[in-house]
Amino acid sequence: MSASDVMLGTLGLLIVAAAPHGFAAASDQGSGATRLACRMAPPGARIVLAELYSSEGCDSCPPAERRFGAFNPGLELVPVVWHVDYFDSLGWVDRYALPASSQRQKALVAAGGVPAVVTPQVFVDGLAFPAWRDERALRSRLLRQAAQTPTVALVLQGLARDGDHLRFELRAQAAPAAPPIQLQAVLLEGGLVSPVSQGENRGVTLHHEHVVRAVAGPVAGAGPWRAQLALPKPTPAELAVVVWAQDETGRTLNASWARCTL
Repeated sequence: MSASDVMLGTLGLLIVAAAPHGFAAASDQGSGATRLACRMAPPGARIVLAELYSSEGCDSCPPAERRFGAFNPGLELVPVVWHVDYFDSLGWVDRYALPASSQRQKALVAAGGVPAVVTPQVFVDGLAFPAWRDERALRSRLLRQAAQTPTVALVLQGLARDGDHLRFELRAQAAPAAPPIQLQAVLLEGGLVSPVSQGENRGVTLHHEHVVRAVAGPVAGAGPWRAQLALPKPTPAELAVVVWAQDETGRTLNASWARCTL
């Protein structure tokens, strides 16, 4: 057994301690914080970050969102749907668009030498995957990525509601061969319904899952990183927190998640 195997096994034990039986009740973080009951990612797992860049102003995006909507955070992957804001001047302002979505997409495109920034666009662990329309090819790619031995283990804990924010703590432990890492987190909301009256999707009622509503990071280093994510208004009964470690180019090294009842 290598030193990295020992390290990752130790981290698995730490994750189990933080989230017994897949659930965690977050410790209070200040006088206004409320503990949250959360279903956590399996301990020690290699979880693939599957990202879709989309827009309500893009008529080829709804089929891509339906495909991603069929995924759920689980043993092998976590889906994240970023709504970009660069379509907002073309007839319809996407109510879920974030500048951070466009910024991350453009950074991944530049780092990966991808020919263009387009929607819909899919990245698997930070690398462009243009064959995403082929369901078999996409699932095969996701499974191959999930089968890789993780070089970074993540511990997500301290999940609590503090007023209009969700607070958390994240730390990572990397194998000796791992590159310098950055940590990032997003808050996801699903079950969203959006009637569109202008633009390419005029007259269509769109349905969205796994949509990024708030972003924290990236921050350099392995933590512990204590941060917060702004809760959307109105606040739904359940939200997901997705966290990951990436290298300096944005390539994902491992991800984790928690689904919390508010």
